[in-house]
Amino acid sequence: MRRKTYYSLATLGMLIMLVTLLARGQSAPRIEVSIPFGFTAGSTKLPAGDYRLIFNQPADGALAVQNVRTKDRALVFPVATETHIRQEKARLVFNRYGEKFFLSQVFTPGQTRGVALLRSEEETQLARTTRQRETASLTGKMR
Repeated sequence: MRRKTYYSLATLGMLIMLVTLLARGQSAPRIEVSIPFGFTAGSTKLPAGDYRLIFNQPADGALAVQNVRTKDRALVFPVATETHIRQEKARLVFNRYGEKFFLSQVFTPGQTRGVALLRSEEETQLARTTRQRETASLTGKMR
């Protein structure tokens, strides 16, 4: 009797894990974009290149930023943000201080809502000491 109960619970647990993994794989929206400059996402410095951004929501709210060629990656936990303009294409917004770029916001097409990355210590320090901050936007493709 105990053995049967144990195997039933183990099978149920494995089934739940499998369903969760399959559901996450199907529901995670992806953005593909070419970024022509090195940048920082969270506290991770990344080189210029072709990137894939994967939203792991709603499971944990994480955003993975991965270089397609080098496999360099950053995992960040952004917060929700909103704009008044519905986005026609996927859009990434960067804060620029001199020659340093920091990923700031990500929007998906057809939405007014997006995500904003929290400032790293380096960006916070630059924001305090640099008089001029510029923003740069890039568009990408949803997959």
